[in-house]
Amino acid sequence: MCIPVKGLTEGKKYVFRIRAENIYGVSDALEGKPVTAKSPFDPPDAPGTPEVKAYSPNSCTIEWRPPEHCGGKPVTGYIVEKRERGGEWVKANNYPTPNLSYTIQDLREGGKYEFRVAAVNEAGPGKPSKPTEPITAQVQRSKPDAPDAPHPDRYKR
Repeated sequence: MCIPVKGLTEGKKYVFRIRAENIYGVSDALEGKPVTAKSPFDPPDAPGTPEVKAYSPNSCTIEWRPPEHCGGKPVTGYIVEKRERGGEWVKANNYPTPNLSYTIQDLREGGKYEFRVAAVNEAGPGKPSKPTEPITAQVQRSKPDAPDAPHPDRYKR
């Protein structure tokens, strides 16, 4: 038999006593072991390590995979954090994003940045992901694509 108990304070320890009763009387109490009140759900695991998809002198777009385990309740969003190399982690979004990608704004041109993500569910935020590889906020440079196959105009001997 399961009897819900309401009004408990999370983090506080409780001991419950149970007695049986029938027409002949009341039994001695069965005393349970102390239990600490907590949400039946856990925060989600850390999401996958984010990958930098694009960046500019003042922004960076990252993508990540959802966590392996959601803690018993669905993930409702993600908190994105940034830090300049050696600095403190700072929230990049005011409200958790429901997406698996995010564009971080207001980067300082020339600054070296890392980014990480934490999943959120009804129990609260989970542990953050591992950080991205550091990037320097600048014009993104990449190697050129392979050229097209040659098309001979004339055949010379």
